[in-house]
Amino acid sequence: MPTDLTPDEASLLFGFLLPQLESERAITEKSFQAVPAGGEEFRPAAKARSAIELVRHIAAVELWFLDAVIERRFGKVPDPPDAAATCGEIARWYGDSFEQRTERLKKLS
Repeated sequence: MPTDLTPDEASLLFGFLLPQLESERAITEKSFQAVPAGGEEFRPAAKARSAIELVRHIAAVELWFLDAVIERRFGKVPDPPDAAATCGEIARWYGDSFEQRTERLKKLS
């Protein structure tokens, strides 16, 4: 089975998936913002990651995957800025970074 898409097929697939991707971004960003101030260190279990560790991880990995699609290779996982000390600040970084990548995706041939 061939794995190469024609430009028309790729465009159709992109047009179908982009709204879903943007919808998921909004849900993810709201989930990050739902962590209450002071709740960043909450752990559901002793060996689990804290809330802020999970938020940082999810945000970075989603952006890393978008970078891989744009660059057509897997590179370094982006780090949230050091100034992003709360889940809300990471949510803003994630949302802004996601929008920048979406604009780059739209420009791909």
